[in-house]
Amino acid sequence: MSSFLLKGTHTVHTIQDDMESFVYVVLYHALRYLEHNGRLSVPTILANIFDSEELDIDGIVLGGTNKQLLFLRPQSILGYGFKFHSGSLNRWWKQMRLAVHQWHQHLDAEQFAKVETDDTESDHEDGESAE
Repeated sequence: MSSFLLKGTHTVHTIQDDMESFVYVVLYHALRYLEHNGRLSVPTILANIFDSEELDIDGIVLGGTNKQLLFLRPQSILGYGFKFHSGSLNRWWKQMRLAVHQWHQHLDAEQFAKVETDDTESDHEDGESAE
């Protein structure tokens, strides 16, 4: 499941969510069955990516933070210098990290713009001017 759906930051399920989920399926199997130079154990890496969770202020369990970190700062999840022994898979992984990271940046910008719009609208409702 995509990180933004797990975090509850958007409710519309998009093709980008499905594409991100596909990346996780490939990554899961590659980590599990293919050789790589990871210094952490495979169960630890998989747990870091797929089993992380947090509670929001209402006590609702959310996930996705470590999945987002995987694309923002992969070394924080996979370790520094992480590589698969397959050059083709490394090239694919690099391209997928970039693509998903760009999608996350787009969604973050959209979310920020929405918050700014909501704040401006509530200021107007409170009688403040928009100068």
